Amino acid sequence: AGCIEVVLFPRTYTKVMNSFADKGLSEGEIVAIVGRYDDSRGDPQIIAESLSADFNTIAPADEPQAALDDSPPAWDMADEPPPGPPDDEEPGPPPAESAEPPWAAASEPLSIPPADLAEGPPRTIRVHFHVSDNPDKDRRKLTRIHNELVQFPGRDRFEILIHRQPKPVTLKFPDHTTAICPDLRRSLIAIVGSETCISIENGAE
Repeated sequence: AGCIEVVLFPRTYTKVMNSFADKGLSEGEIVAIVGRYDDSRGDPQIIAESLSADFNTIAPADEPQAALDDSPPAWDMADEPPPGPPDDEEPGPPPAESAEPPWAAASEPLSIPPADLAEGPPRTIRVHFHVSDNPDKDRRKLTRIHNELVQFPGRDRFEILIHRQPKPVTLKFPDHTTAICPDLRRSLIAIVGSETCISIENGAE
């Protein structure tokens, strides 16, 4: 047996605290953690996406998992891990029109797959942010953009280009990385409002 560090980003931490607000969470209590394995920063760690003390929804590791009903993608930070089959029932076939991801029907224990890291040299994703007349709202949006980027561990770089007068300002994060993938692009577009505000540059060989 060994130990591994578990990281909770602010949004996940808030959800966990809210979910345990009524019953409480004591030191030494056993909980189930669903997350992504990450060793891009050196030491292995788990990027947590949800915690639960309800072990009725966790299937034994040596049994196949039942089909999930429209499970949200990893970046959506689900509040609870998807339920497995009861101990006394065999898992049935997936629904004909199930939108479950490919790893849901695997015979291995359920886990969230890591972000799809691109082959080749690291790339750079640039987010173009146009300021409004509400500085507080702009600061909150910039925080959301940064949080989304760092929740996808990988080797890619990112920048935020703030369009304002008299001239634009580029925020660079040399100590932070991300993993450019479709889920990341979709989450960023949902914040900035347009696909034209996202640009990607290929890294040098």
